[in-house]
Parts: sequence; C-alpha cells; structure tokens
Amino acid sequence: MLKHEEKTCPRCGRTFECKANNPVRCECALVELDDRALQALHGCYADCLCLDCLRAIAAGQGLHLERAL
Repeated sequence: MLKHEEKTCPRCGRTFECKANNPVRCECALVELDDRALQALHGCYADCLCLDCLRAIAAGQGLHLERAL
C-alpha cells in the first residue's frame, strides 16, 4: 500500500496530506471546478492545493491568497 505524500499548499502555505496516488480517497475529488478555474489553476500552480483552497476557488474567492507576514 502506498503512503500518502505530505505537501505544502502553494496558495496558503498549509501542510496537508495529498492522496493523489489514490484518487478515490483524494479530497480534491470532492471539489467541482469549472473549466475556466481548472485552466487558471494549471497556469498558476505546478502542484496540488489543499482542500480549503480548492473550495475557496470553487466559491469564487480567486486563485491567490495573500498570507499575513
């Protein structure tokens, strides 16, 4: 059995467990994004985003998040 990968979300900086090696269990499969949002994601990020960020983008909150310094 493959172990899931721990990643850092490039949008918010939060650490999350990526389950892309098991799409049935991957949280990102729970979020529906339209074609425009998917194309924009691919243009802005080279890696997975956390579930919270994917949900925010699906809700129209934009691709970028300004982190507090």
